[in-house]
Amino acid sequence: ALPFLNKAAELEPQNIEIRSKLVLVYATARKLKEARAHALWVLGKQPAQEEALLLLTDMAFSSNEIHQAREVVTNALQKAQDKAACRVALAWLARKEQKQPEAEAELQKALSLDSRSAAAHYAAGMFRWFAGDATNAGPELKLAAELAPLRSGNWVKYADFQLKTGASNEARKTLGTLTQKSPDYVPGWTALMRLLFEQGKQGDCAGAIAKI
Repeated sequence: ALPFLNKAAELEPQNIEIRSKLVLVYATARKLKEARAHALWVLGKQPAQEEALLLLTDMAFSSNEIHQAREVVTNALQKAQDKAACRVALAWLARKEQKQPEAEAELQKALSLDSRSAAAHYAAGMFRWFAGDATNAGPELKLAAELAPLRSGNWVKYADFQLKTGASNEARKTLGTLTQKSPDYVPGWTALMRLLFEQGKQGDCAGAIAKI
């Protein structure tokens, strides 16, 4: 996808949607320098653009990167109305700094701003899971998947949670439903292929490989 997106950005350098997709593709490819550059450009145009904000936060590892991301989010709060995405970003940054009470407070602000924010419920689920509370993490992660677009990746993440918490058959059902509803969604088939291989379902695994 990258050559096509770069050409599209060359033809329409002010197109925010194209630049947002470049952030995602570069981040997925772990080309973080390029991903950050495009994310900062997008946020310069739309300070509270959710995907760019959350990806910039996700790519912040060093103290300097966390500080820069916090400045960007603070700027977004000043220039735009209080948005759930900004609060979710601040929650993740606080957690990276091991400030758990602050992270929880920001997360609650996000949910009060938008109770149907997939990003907020995903963060809530992950925070519970990190704390060893898989019982309450599961419903949050499932809700995050239900609220997000089908191809957002949240269903694959939910299936991964199910697999890692010992519910492999449930994970298989989740991925089976996903691939049935979206039969050309390769990440869903890839996750299902790996699960079938681990379960020793060689024939079904071969079918998934053929489908991919």
